Amino acid sequence: MKVKFKDRNPEIENLRLALAMVSINCDYPDIELLLQVQESVKEHGRKFSIDHKSHIEWHWDEKWKKYFDEIKKEEVNETSD
Repeated sequence: MKVKFKDRNPEIENLRLALAMVSINCDYPDIELLLQVQESVKEHGRKFSIDHKSHIEWHWDEKWKKYFDEIKKEEVNETSD
């Protein structure tokens, strides 16, 4: 499932497009995760741990599950109208 254009962050979208230009194809949510990990590594340096990874991944996963569930509900409502 795709992220709606209106919901896209320009920073994430620009990186996604730049990576696609050099044949690295990633979905929008994956780029967001990449940037979150990068920020955490910058913040924690060599102290980046499995705890940091778990925190980032759990919140990222929850966010996107909720987002795509909402899209599915919208699509069901549109088809039932």
